[in-house]
Amino acid sequence: MRVMVFCILAIVALGLAAHMTRPTRADFEQMVEDAVRSRIAATELEQTDDIGNAFVLAGCKLRTTQCVDLLMATVHVDIQRGLLTTSLDYEGLKRRGHCIGAFGRFWCKGDKDL
Repeated sequence: MRVMVFCILAIVALGLAAHMTRPTRADFEQMVEDAVRSRIAATELEQTDDIGNAFVLAGCKLRTTQCVDLLMATVHVDIQRGLLTTSLDYEGLKRRGHCIGAFGRFWCKGDKDL
């Protein structure tokens, strides 16, 4: 009997934790911003395949915040918050995917690089 009560309390506690830590749109935007910033920092100008991409990369390296803002303005995000999770679909910059969020983070299926 005690084991059953403990299991029920554990399930309720996990459900409450999942509900309280559902990620938000701001969490998704922060995840994308972090990914873009690390990609900009890791890419060298010599790695670009044409002069236009080199100019864009150079501008993004000089003004990373404005570059991230511009990129985020082109991404459409549809978010639905459920009782325990957050479901999110995104599309933009020739990428599309679906993410499920719980416990403060997102797991995404779709394009490998966000």
